[in-house]
Amino acid sequence: MTKDPNIIDIPDDDAPLHSEQEVSPDTPPFIVIERDNLTSKINSSNKSYKNGIILGAIITAIIIACAGIFYFYLSKENTTIPISISETENIKLLADKPAVAVNTGIETFCDTVLGVALTFYPLDGLKAYLEKALPDTTDTSLVTFFRSSDYAPDGRVIGSVVVDGEDYPALKQDLRMGYVAMSKDGGIVIGIGNGDKIHDYAVKNNGSFFSQFMLVSDNTLPSTFELHGKVERAALGRLNDNKLYYVISSGRETMWGFADALREYGFIDAVYITGGNKYDFRRDTDDKIHLGNKLRDEYIEQRGKTLNAPILVFRSL
Repeated sequence: MTKDPNIIDIPDDDAPLHSEQEVSPDTPPFIVIERDNLTSKINSSNKSYKNGIILGAIITAIIIACAGIFYFYLSKENTTIPISISETENIKLLADKPAVAVNTGIETFCDTVLGVALTFYPLDGLKAYLEKALPDTTDTSLVTFFRSSDYAPDGRVIGSVVVDGEDYPALKQDLRMGYVAMSKDGGIVIGIGNGDKIHDYAVKNNGSFFSQFMLVSDNTLPSTFELHGKVERAALGRLNDNKLYYVISSGRETMWGFADALREYGFIDAVYITGGNKYDFRRDTDDKIHLGNKLRDEYIEQRGKTLNAPILVFRSL
């Protein structure tokens, strides 16, 4: 609230200094002594006004700074989304639970949820790695692989990516709240968060890591999705029993429709994977291999070359 200004009685400049009575020669001279009261009051008022402006500016700056900090953490950690497992807990899983590979092939199965046709790749009993080049499909330890991060036209990956402890040159994007992390011996976890702690763990321990869009967090959908339109969709999802699956849609779906089907099926967490089934490889339990259409067209040309974005590979050793 603004304080009332000091009311100062300023004399009329036109008022005579003497009374209109005639002054006799014997009357002592009338001496006017100026006082600085008026000047003091004006200076005091000016100082108060200036101090008020400064104080108001400081308060405004503090409010703006607090709002900026709040918005930063809200957008980075997405505090409106519940988190099923913390980064600290996922780091403990990677550090304490050695990966065990017992499967040599994948038996896929299909289901339709909320009108969305889905194909599931069970990934338990396999070791996971991020690799910079397309693997050799004649390698019998290779069970499945698919894409991980997207990349920009200049070749930089989008989001944060670590391969064997080394950061990829990346175009950072805080919107990618989902993450996938691997230990150097092939253990794998997925989660939702800003990824800082588990990213640093991967760097320090020669592990791997990438961030991607969140689809489901603690069986809850985000309020908005960044990708629009209908295309074939893919995801890494974790059920309540902690089993991990690669899931693809058989048809073209919106992000929301795909994510809602995953949530309805029972996935606690799910992270988007780019490329759909056009860019994946799978070895089934009969040792027969399957390649997506796009991968089949590009495999000979791309094999052995360093890719813009690494491939997420699952092996039986």
